[in-house]
Amino acid sequence: MTIEKQIIDNALFYEKNGKAQVSAASDNECASWYKKIHQHFQQDVIPHMKQYQEHFVEYHPVWFSFGESSSYRQGIASDRMYRHTYGTYGTGSICFTDKNIYITALDSLTQEFPLYPTGSKGFFVSVLEGMLGERNDRKAYSGNKTWTVDYPSVTGIQITQVEGSSTEILYIKTTSVDWQIHQHFRDTLPEMLATIKMGTAGRLASIWNKSESKNSDIAELLKKLNELKEAGIITEAEFQQKKQQLLKQM
Repeated sequence: MTIEKQIIDNALFYEKNGKAQVSAASDNECASWYKKIHQHFQQDVIPHMKQYQEHFVEYHPVWFSFGESSSYRQGIASDRMYRHTYGTYGTGSICFTDKNIYITALDSLTQEFPLYPTGSKGFFVSVLEGMLGERNDRKAYSGNKTWTVDYPSVTGIQITQVEGSSTEILYIKTTSVDWQIHQHFRDTLPEMLATIKMGTAGRLASIWNKSESKNSDIAELLKKLNELKEAGIITEAEFQQKKQQLLKQM
């Protein structure tokens, strides 16, 4: 099964059977992460989608950063040039609908599961990076917030590596700000990439256009089937049998 086919099947399944939930075993150290983003999904995202008539596709727990930039500064006691990287990072989720991408930071998660080490560990890491000519001036986002990225604003997207590291990220370039999405679950970057490509090409919206058109056709067939029954052309048993067959296709 191709990634696109899987995305379509999952989206239609969720539409019919209820929204997705990122699940976790009770002893999983990230269980609180999954619980909090699903709670946010139920309380905030679903009502928003209903209000703006959006269809849910999928969501994932992620780390992310945005507005990153780098500059080089000369060392105080040497001619060596040190790279300083700036930006903002957060921990939460990325959610896809047929119209938008929603990137959410939850303050408690950013503190509990920071993208970059903090505290004493962060201090030692910064010392080591300094010895290697690096300095991380990225700041954690403070507070809860959801950013909306509509598909037309996406001008570029690719899976790439963090500079100077083997870590892969999903790089999303938009007309306003660039995002770097770090996956939590292994091998989910290709699915995110495919989902956004489908969104920018209008193929996510077409999933429900086709589905709604099909349901309309089935509703029309059911109406005609009932007319045949009322006219005595088919029996009640034949009507019920054919009706169940059609309903299973919706």
